[in-house]
Amino acid sequence: MISRHEKAFTNPLSMQIQLLSFLDKLSCGVAFVILAVGVASADTRRWTGAEHFANPLHDWEQVDGALVATPGNFGSRVFKKIPNYEWARLFKSSAVIGDSGRFETRFQLRRLNGAAGDAGLWLGLKSLTPSPRNCWIHPPEELLFVGVNAGGHLVAGDRVSEAVFDLNEAVSVTVYGKLEAGVHSLVVDAAAEGQDAVRLRIDLDAGALSGALSLVARGKGTRWDFGQWSLTGDAVIAQPEHAVGAIAWSQYTLQDNGQLKLLAQMVPLEATDPQTAELQFKQEGRWQTVAHADLDLLSSTFLFRVESAEALPYRVLYRLKDETYTWEGEIRANPKDEDRFRLAVFNCDHGELFPQDTMVRNVTIQDPDMLYFAGDQIYEIMDNISPVRHPLEGARLSYLSKYFQFGLTWRSLLKDRPSVIIPDDHDVFVGNIWGDNGYGYIMPPVWVNMVQRTQTGSLPDPIDPEPVARGIGVYFTELQYAGMSFAIVEDRKFKSQPLIFTGATETVATGNGEKGAKLAVELFKQGPRKMDLPEANLLGERQLKFLRDWTARTEDLPVRWFFSQTIFAKATTHAGPNLHRHRFDLDTNGWPQSKRDAALRTLGRDTIMVHGDLHLGVLARMGIDAFDDGPLAFMVTGSCVGFPRAWRPEESMRAPGTDPINGPFTGRYFDDLKNRLTVLGVTNPSAEPGVNAWGKTPTARADYSKFGGVFPTQDLKGSGHGIITVDKSQQTARFEAYRLDIDAANPQPSDQFEGFPITQPLRFSNTH
Repeated sequence: MISRHEKAFTNPLSMQIQLLSFLDKLSCGVAFVILAVGVASADTRRWTGAEHFANPLHDWEQVDGALVATPGNFGSRVFKKIPNYEWARLFKSSAVIGDSGRFETRFQLRRLNGAAGDAGLWLGLKSLTPSPRNCWIHPPEELLFVGVNAGGHLVAGDRVSEAVFDLNEAVSVTVYGKLEAGVHSLVVDAAAEGQDAVRLRIDLDAGALSGALSLVARGKGTRWDFGQWSLTGDAVIAQPEHAVGAIAWSQYTLQDNGQLKLLAQMVPLEATDPQTAELQFKQEGRWQTVAHADLDLLSSTFLFRVESAEALPYRVLYRLKDETYTWEGEIRANPKDEDRFRLAVFNCDHGELFPQDTMVRNVTIQDPDMLYFAGDQIYEIMDNISPVRHPLEGARLSYLSKYFQFGLTWRSLLKDRPSVIIPDDHDVFVGNIWGDNGYGYIMPPVWVNMVQRTQTGSLPDPIDPEPVARGIGVYFTELQYAGMSFAIVEDRKFKSQPLIFTGATETVATGNGEKGAKLAVELFKQGPRKMDLPEANLLGERQLKFLRDWTARTEDLPVRWFFSQTIFAKATTHAGPNLHRHRFDLDTNGWPQSKRDAALRTLGRDTIMVHGDLHLGVLARMGIDAFDDGPLAFMVTGSCVGFPRAWRPEESMRAPGTDPINGPFTGRYFDDLKNRLTVLGVTNPSAEPGVNAWGKTPTARADYSKFGGVFPTQDLKGSGHGIITVDKSQQTARFEAYRLDIDAANPQPSDQFEGFPITQPLRFSNTH
């Protein structure tokens, strides 16, 4: 238990490079011991090089030039017992094996301790999606293993040698592959000093060797040394665009006054690495340094500030040992003098479609002026490996391993246009979090600050930077861009926990904050408004003060936007694999109701609210005292839905005397919490309640086959993205809700969910 009156523990980011050792006592009884971050010898580093992609990141390191695997490092474990997920995997990220020709790959392996396990190479990795990178996260069940087993035998597919190698000594393995029409063949040679060489041959079906390849290791407590991994031959297809150099990606915001904040996300760097980087603009054909930045070691980021930036090419430059790494992009011209502005909105990517090539291609064609990622950029179990929660070094690597999936998906778009990125509950390794002014987070404050730095670091400085309890930072702010204003708020951080129903004066950092929910349910049964406790908090007085000032200052602007994680209504009725009726939900901003109403009154009618979180797209006019006296709100469906939801209200929830206005389930309604809203459009999944039951979220290839593959499964769940286009001169906003598997280069009416697109006036007064 943490007393509200306990002196706040402050963890400024400046402390993170130091050796930290403290106990952050949490109600769940877990004591987090924060250990050294990035402190390694000069010859040891977590980043294994631009040619490799490690999954999970924390299972691999480079030691004295060799690649070292420690399966299950930091106590991580496979979340679900799915074949091949228990392996530590290191992919040759910049190359795949094609359909014809020859290749040769060599490596050495040696067991560094006495624990039993397997190690070697995976060949013929095929992806669940057209992208060859998908298998970096989701290996198929069928693949070819070449290496040694726990007994020291050489293995090639179903062939096993009689000879046994001493795995405490280096074993050199050479794999020769020949890919011809109708058959693939493999010859595997293995040799160790003082032992006779061993050869295995195997013939395979055509296509068996085509695809990605990866060094692998498994075995609890084992530690493997891999050396001198090479890949050559005319069957090898180079893919240098998939390499991940020291600079992984960049993201930025630009303001109307020219202020630029640009965050460069690096691979995990070490305390012994250079601690500064440069931002350069290309002017008159020459690169000129305009800013320097110091490394934030924990997040492995550089944050650059430029007071007056123009539309110019830029690059981030970083020198690491004998290499100079650059990452290039372009500061997009500010469209403040243009009538049209287009915003693309995303949230809730469960990871099955990594790296979202189809969506990225479509959004590139749609060419939005700005990107908004409303939260759940990651899920704590998205790669079927449970999150590492302590120590700090393991927790940060666990987060970065998952967050890199987001960055490597969107970096081609992030580098060339401004973006707003805010974390939601799963980003901080919690499902459904009530932040309770900082007390409700399960992870240590220094780690939460690290997550916020990676996602929100490029936002304008916070309006009121004072940290909340326990030293957790804030980021709520205003972005002025394109002649408009964007209020960016935090609707998780200040919201009360259900524990408030117990009348407790202490808070519990359980993460999901459900303690006290049973009492809330009893009140709910008496009438949802019974739960509207006056002492319950939503946005907090600090954010409300900011919003009051903001609405007063921006009244005359052509458009003003409000960005947060969750819609201010319970705009779902069904949830889960079978889309069961789901009435009680305090996770939405429909509760507490009076604080919800107060926030909406502050925002006024002429604000566009944009949200994610609920895996469902809903366009609605928020109601307070009437059904349409609040702002217009657009909640966008998930980019890759795990837990599906739907809006299928009973007719009894419809306001008396009103009719549908844009297809089924639209019109004036009371939600389950008795909030008013006018639903203008909804992106219900194609699955019907109780009919298309898929059980648990599909994760393996065999599960997806029941629905025809990963894309049909995600279409069944209603995955997609949103586009909002405002016309300042016409004072209209066009809301588009796109399905997942479309071709934006050849647009069709069926590309969007039923009822979309929907055009609405920007000024509420224009409707009357």
